[in-house]
Amino acid sequence: MAEANQRLFNAGTITEVDVLQSRVEAKLQLNEVYQAEAELRGSLLALGTSLGRPARADSLYYPSGSLNLQVSAYQLAKLLEFALANRADLVAARQSQDAAGKNLRLAKANRVPDIDLAVGNNYYTISRNEVAPTPGFNTLTATASIPLPLANKYKGNLRAAQYQQRQAEVNYQNAELLVQVEVRQAYARYELAQRQLAQYNDGLLSQAERVLAGKTYSYRRGNASLLDVLNAQRTLNDVYLSFYQAQQNLATTWVELQRATGLWEIKL
Repeated sequence: MAEANQRLFNAGTITEVDVLQSRVEAKLQLNEVYQAEAELRGSLLALGTSLGRPARADSLYYPSGSLNLQVSAYQLAKLLEFALANRADLVAARQSQDAAGKNLRLAKANRVPDIDLAVGNNYYTISRNEVAPTPGFNTLTATASIPLPLANKYKGNLRAAQYQQRQAEVNYQNAELLVQVEVRQAYARYELAQRQLAQYNDGLLSQAERVLAGKTYSYRRGNASLLDVLNAQRTLNDVYLSFYQAQQNLATTWVELQRATGLWEIKL
């Protein structure tokens, strides 16, 4: 724009003020480019740290791929069903609940004393003692051992097991509610991000480009001011920045939805 305005000024079509204005805008946008390059370099260095690679000035790791994701359509009811059945924290809570129930049954069983029963069969051979000879014979014996007292009246272990079971049930119910809330929130954000990105793909980008092209054409013909062109350029820049942000939001909310439900269907 600045070079084109310089040629128009040399031809006597526009004033020097327009040329200076375009030069100022060009330098401001160049500073924004420098700032973006610095942020990009910092992000690439941080990426190397996340990968476990040493950060060196001569080594930058550039990610490959695109944010043009082929997202999936989900049903909230199925996501909730899957999350309640497969979330790791819910599985752990269910196992804790089962363990607490088994400990309670064990505590109840320990209150009943153990009764030992024994049955024996002994065979005695023939005794040929001249003084007291005895024939061979069998003896059958039965014994029962019953400890006293007949019942364990100490209820501390039983009450502790009962409280642990109740606590495990409450923890499971709380975890279940939290999972449902997280899935619903993640699903709502995911749906909103899809609708926002659809606004740009349905013509918002092309419309902003057409506005800039039209303003530029009118300016060159003397039917529009330089300020109109600059405003159209700023609008187009803002639209593209918002578009890239919408792409990032969709990718982020998709990952959050996968994490909340405990599944992973994203192919990188």
